Amino acid sequence: MKTNKWLIVVLAVTTLFTACKEDMPTRDDSPLDDPNSIQAYIYDNTSDVLIKPADGGKYLMTIGGEKTTVDAKVFNVLVGRAHAEKADSFQLQVVDESSAFLFDPMVRFDKGSVVDTIAVEVLLDFGESASLTLTVPEEYASSYSASSKTINVNVDYTWLPRGKGTFISAWEAAEGVVAIEKAKEFNNTAGDSLYRLVSPYFVVAPDFCSEEGKHLTFLLHSDYSAYRLPTGIQLVEDDPWSIYWALPEEPFGTYCSFTNNDNVYEIGVVWYQDYSPYNFSTEIFVWTDGYPGELTDPAEGEGALDELTFTSGTLATDADAVEDGDEVHNLYTLKLTNGGVKLNLELIGDEVVGTYTIESDPVAAGKAVAGYYDGAQKNGCYLDLSVTKYYLTSGEITIAEDAENPGTYTVNVTAKSATDVDVVASFTGELPAPSPAPGKPKTLKRINL
Repeated sequence: MKTNKWLIVVLAVTTLFTACKEDMPTRDDSPLDDPNSIQAYIYDNTSDVLIKPADGGKYLMTIGGEKTTVDAKVFNVLVGRAHAEKADSFQLQVVDESSAFLFDPMVRFDKGSVVDTIAVEVLLDFGESASLTLTVPEEYASSYSASSKTINVNVDYTWLPRGKGTFISAWEAAEGVVAIEKAKEFNNTAGDSLYRLVSPYFVVAPDFCSEEGKHLTFLLHSDYSAYRLPTGIQLVEDDPWSIYWALPEEPFGTYCSFTNNDNVYEIGVVWYQDYSPYNFSTEIFVWTDGYPGELTDPAEGEGALDELTFTSGTLATDADAVEDGDEVHNLYTLKLTNGGVKLNLELIGDEVVGTYTIESDPVAAGKAVAGYYDGAQKNGCYLDLSVTKYYLTSGEITIAEDAENPGTYTVNVTAKSATDVDVVASFTGELPAPSPAPGKPKTLKRINL
């Protein structure tokens, strides 16, 4: 019988492929393939949270660099899952050592839904901070996404600039000029005020304190004598060296004196390493500029204002014009009001209509004077909300006249204040059309912002 060689080759190849298929490993089903596996995870949308006060009893909340004005100290955490075939629920594991948060830890997914929102209320007062850790239990957790999240929350005061001081560190044998700030919302029954030196050791000894944000806070009596520092300060993260500011009766024998003699504040400090006394030092600062009661920069508030609509206004030409080389321009003052809210705009131009850019050293037409305080009165472009004042330091102002209704103007303002507040305002209505007023040209002085 003759052998069919082609048949042998085909059979051999078939056998080879069959054997390979039987020996190849098979892929186990992924948990994502199992509709009964929740595979829950926590969205990375919520990073650290900073909450500050805003106007009208609201709050300015900053999450991941994004600022939002909210009605309450509440932020959201999103929990997701891989499947939506059926309803599911489980309880998050919670670490809240400070008992600073109020929320329902139960996660509930409706059928067809892959996301549940957990609203977290922050119970902290101004000047307090805490951390919250949320974890999906292991039996419900995703194998591929983050199932645990720690969120650091800080509820801070609005810190207002209150001058400068010379800080002298005997410990570091260094000195420098540091900014001084006051907590706007702080109050206590004794009528004290809360101040802070802004990053003093970073300023005078950056090699020792390598990061900003380590402030030295202190309380002042109404007579401006300091009597204690209410908080501790850790100079360098994960470094054993620390300064602990406290009262004598507090733990570890910590000592702190804070005396004021002719505006020279002396701070007695016991240094600690790993909670063991190491050395005593005297730090000094002198309030050289803006001593309490002397308002050097009263720009107040922080946040974002809802758009303001003004209902009436007046327009006048200053008796003095503005000189720009061989050219002379008008200096207009536009005052817009709505109840107790006032907006003052100082504009430089040949005619009132046009686009004005807010600048600190304006001379040319089409410029507006940046808001500032000269120690006696408000000047330039500023918004006055009676209690809070916003000095506009950048942005644009546009003014257009209605061609069919001469004397009727539309004004739009989009600006930022000295404290980085977004100010948006508008006005539509009648304004007198001023004629250039005769007067001696003047050169505006430079404004330091």
